[in-house]
Amino acid sequence: MSYIVLARKWRPQNFDEVVGQQFITTTLKNSLSSGKVAHAILFSGPRGVGKTSTARILAKSINCDKGPTPTPCSVCTNCIEISEGKSIDVIEIDAASHTGVGDVREIIENIKYLPVSGKTKVYIIDEVHMLSNSAFNALLKTLEEPPGHALFILATTEVSKIPLTILSRCQKYDFKKVSSNDIKNSLKQITSRENIEIDDSTIHMIASESDGSLRDALSLLDKLNTTFDGKIKYEEATKLFGIFDSSYCLSLFKSILAQDPKKCLQIIIELNQKGINPKKTIEQLLRIVRYSVFIRVCGSSVTTDLAEDEASQINEEVSKFDIGALENIFNQTLKASEDISRSAYPEIALEMNIVKLANLGHAIPINDILNKLESISLNTMSKTSEISGAKKSGISAKPTIKNEADDNIISKETPEKKNLKQENIENLSLSNFIEYIKDNESMTGIYLEKADKIEIKDTEIKLIYNSQSVFSDSIQKKDNIDKIKDLLKKRHSKEFNINVLVNKPEKKGPEKENNNYDSNQSKNIINNKALKEALDTFGGRLIKVKNNIKGDK
Repeated sequence: MSYIVLARKWRPQNFDEVVGQQFITTTLKNSLSSGKVAHAILFSGPRGVGKTSTARILAKSINCDKGPTPTPCSVCTNCIEISEGKSIDVIEIDAASHTGVGDVREIIENIKYLPVSGKTKVYIIDEVHMLSNSAFNALLKTLEEPPGHALFILATTEVSKIPLTILSRCQKYDFKKVSSNDIKNSLKQITSRENIEIDDSTIHMIASESDGSLRDALSLLDKLNTTFDGKIKYEEATKLFGIFDSSYCLSLFKSILAQDPKKCLQIIIELNQKGINPKKTIEQLLRIVRYSVFIRVCGSSVTTDLAEDEASQINEEVSKFDIGALENIFNQTLKASEDISRSAYPEIALEMNIVKLANLGHAIPINDILNKLESISLNTMSKTSEISGAKKSGISAKPTIKNEADDNIISKETPEKKNLKQENIENLSLSNFIEYIKDNESMTGIYLEKADKIEIKDTEIKLIYNSQSVFSDSIQKKDNIDKIKDLLKKRHSKEFNINVLVNKPEKKGPEKENNNYDSNQSKNIINNKALKEALDTFGGRLIKVKNNIKGDK
């Protein structure tokens, strides 16, 4: 066949034509100029970024009639033969099909012969990670000390699979993905020379779809050129590749931020009617959300593969939102992507996940939630204390002490606040007792706080719970009692006795339940201030008030 695809036709012929790898090409040119070229070189990186092309250029630079030189002439016999893949002195080996010890043994046997026409015999082993362990071991000695007329250039896309013994014998160069701007500039130059009519939107789409691979970008361009005979329109290109206009995804993102599920569904339905793959839709949305976080954190100047108008629109939208809200949207979009990829019904999964994203409440800063919870907790404890005191006194919620003549007996309602360091070791205040236990054993301290009454007399401590609960059950466990005793002994050098009393309510029959749990109690619960604050904080709603009192069976 006489036709040569664009990726081969426009393969770089010198270091200056290699796109997006300036650091590597500069280093290689310097090593050629100074005559310090390593005998074994490893090129690693993703597909289609110029590893094999750079290896051929290096071989040309060494075997050029003017070489070694950083600028091969590309007109001498050696340069032409190497460019066309016909040189006897430059041997390219595909390690994917030559994986065994026998293939490596052939290299070892032939490497001792001098080059025929060039100065150096160059072995380019592509996809070298495909060699077997035995083949790698057979290559070690030759790779470490090859003849002076030989050079090894290894190339791989999966450097992690290469043994360390091989890596330590090579000078390693890591190729990176080609940036979107570099790909677009290369495509513009090639389309201009090939007389291909194409707009900037289509070039941007090709650069985005190529994922940093210039070879992939040229393959896509070749396909479009063949299909549309040199006149490529954006709408036709998107249909051919099954790619939707990025404006759809941008509108979808804006609708999610606006919490407009109706608009979101309309966009998704329209995309489904166009035959767009749901996985492609969620991938593009995830890309937009990801870059929105970048732009919100770093500003619109951050480097992305977004078009300028897209970046400016996203910057305008996300400036109104907290980073936490965008992170929350990204996490949910990532989960949606995983759900859709596993689902047997991806269209339905996409629709439901998009509705969920549109109804997703914006994140509340965690500090605000904690502060609100703390204030609710304090208010609740204060009211509980007042009500308990009022019930016991029959008059008002006042602090109560079991025996006013005995300063050593302290109940939970005592508002005493002392510094433990200033306190006489013979006396133990309630507040400092709970604080001390909580500082050392936080969960045990929480169980103590939930006691309805605590009485302390000398070394006797009585914990009173008005009803059975998870707190009363937990505090009675031996390990929690032992923790309290050990901490008190460590602090006061005394043995303390801990007694836990749980007042179990009398069982009431079903006939008494309705009388005791009347509508007035339901109203009191519904109007509870702490409950209202909790509902407001978390956006909840009260569905039903249940009576938990059970009669005898």
